Amino acid sequence: MAGKLWRTFDQEDIDSILDKIIKLSKNCEDFSNEMKKKLAEKSREKGGWDDPDWDIEDIKNQLIKHVEKGDFVDVANFAMFAWYKSRA
Repeated sequence: MAGKLWRTFDQEDIDSILDKIIKLSKNCEDFSNEMKKKLAEKSREKGGWDDPDWDIEDIKNQLIKHVEKGDFVDVANFAMFAWYKSRA
């Protein structure tokens, strides 16, 4: 069999991997908090993200519009809306 199937890790490798996992987890937590904050602010203005009549094509168009604006928190929120709709 070509190549090694197992790799040994020393403590420095393990520490590096754990640091990356912790940093990624923190970034995900920070980003999701920004998503929630923006959703809370927007919900005062308008609601209906879970309206069964809201067409997924409109959601996709809004997502693209926000990509072009460079508003990545809204992009993530519209992606979440599309994900939610696709599961219904």
